[in-house]
Amino acid sequence: MSMGVREHVVGRLLGAFGLAGGLFMAWACVLALVCAGRFGLAVPVLALVAAGVAGLVALGRRRPSARLVWRVWVVAQMLSLPVMLALALKLSGNVGTDYEELRNLALCVVDGVSPADHMAYYVRYPNNHGLLFFMVWLFRTVRLADASAGVVEFTRVSVALNVVIVEAAVVTSVAAVRLMWGRVRAACVGLALLLCPPVWLNLSNPYSDTIGMLLVALGCLLAAYAFSRGLRGRRAWLALAGLGVVGAMGFVLKPTVCILVVACALVVLACARPRAALACVAVLVVSLLVGRAALSDAVDLARPAELPYGREQVDEGTFPPEHWLMMGLNADSSGQYTLADQVISQEAPSYAARVAVDRAQIGQRLGEMGVAGTLHHVLVDKVTAQWQSGTYQLGVVMDTLLAGGPYHALDVDGDADGRVSALFACVFVAAQAFHVLLLVGMGVAAASLAHARREVAAGLVVSGAGGALERVRGRDAQLLFCGLALAGLTFFLCVLWEVKPRYLLHYLPVMAPVAAEGLSRLSARLVSVSKRTISRSARSR
Repeated sequence: MSMGVREHVVGRLLGAFGLAGGLFMAWACVLALVCAGRFGLAVPVLALVAAGVAGLVALGRRRPSARLVWRVWVVAQMLSLPVMLALALKLSGNVGTDYEELRNLALCVVDGVSPADHMAYYVRYPNNHGLLFFMVWLFRTVRLADASAGVVEFTRVSVALNVVIVEAAVVTSVAAVRLMWGRVRAACVGLALLLCPPVWLNLSNPYSDTIGMLLVALGCLLAAYAFSRGLRGRRAWLALAGLGVVGAMGFVLKPTVCILVVACALVVLACARPRAALACVAVLVVSLLVGRAALSDAVDLARPAELPYGREQVDEGTFPPEHWLMMGLNADSSGQYTLADQVISQEAPSYAARVAVDRAQIGQRLGEMGVAGTLHHVLVDKVTAQWQSGTYQLGVVMDTLLAGGPYHALDVDGDADGRVSALFACVFVAAQAFHVLLLVGMGVAAASLAHARREVAAGLVVSGAGGALERVRGRDAQLLFCGLALAGLTFFLCVLWEVKPRYLLHYLPVMAPVAAEGLSRLSARLVSVSKRTISRSARSR
């Protein structure tokens, strides 16, 4: 394919992708505002969004120095650690069900107690085995320091480590943005992540969502480094290999992290020369496969004798991938988890029987919905359930800290069937406004990509064909990488899997840079319009 033809094809694809992304984000904004309206909180959310945009315009006019903005973030980051620790430890009794199951299993191993009562969870979700065995090692280490340590001490250590992981994720995200856009943009992204309400309210739940956030941030940093090096040289290849290993770690901890590898491969194929692109993709694939094999072996080696996992355990209770596809096709729950769907798979006597039962349910549900009903279920019901709430499923914290807030309604349809406490209202308004600003920023960035598709395509293809991506084109590549990753996550959840608002949490390091780009463009546009308006009014006088 000649360079001109490839540039034309890439331009068309970028235009379609940007248009679809802009429309999707606009639709998600509507869903978020409708959700706020069901609680009678749409006006406060809009007011807070307007205040945020006004603040961005004010910053755009004054243009504070890079040193000042950077110092503000550094101070905020340093102060956030003790505050996060204090809040997380105060709420350390409010852990999620998944962490509680893993903690109980780890305690059984450490205390030498039979884990029989918790084996159903263990065999059902083998994707959590890596995290479980790390917890076993962690609790044994704690027990060496304090022989009387129990549930409370183990939970506090887990929560404290979770805070460190969140802090590391923010710092890593800042490093990735700074590599491409400089200190001002990086500091703004860091401050935005520190102000994100769901981040704070997940501090007391040490589970794969926050760990996944660190992995995603690390993946973004490695991709940014490879793009900044023009996809050439040993360092760029090492960065790509590192990204493949991060994807492999996703298989052990959070499978959706692997989407980053696919997104990077697509960007490389669009930008680089065919031979160089294939070499880069080969590095990604080989490092992913080798890393996955090595980590799988490491998990098996770390497996305690008390927690065997072989063919017998798989047959006993492991759920096949079809189970999650079946749950995602549940029209009554908008594709979210239900105990009834779990029972359907659980009652099957063997793994093969569960596969057969789940496939039968998939066929039945597709037949009942039909083509039009399935499209409506995916594009409306599941997208609404996934994207409407900026709380990203606050979990047990919403049930306890925000007493009186009808949290469970947010999971299904957003209808408030109980009184809304003042604390719930404050947290919900802040989270929803933050979510809407993210969506607006990402929508503007997508629309800008569609508008400038020819220029972006020409820059990416020409610079890539020349053997290196210039720094400004590296920014375009990084934005495209983030956009493709987010699109891949949405497709995976809304088409192939179950949906849960909290599944967006670990992709904040992907969403924040895209939103920052869009909000920066929007701010610059509004500043320009305001200056012209002031100039015209002055002339008219």
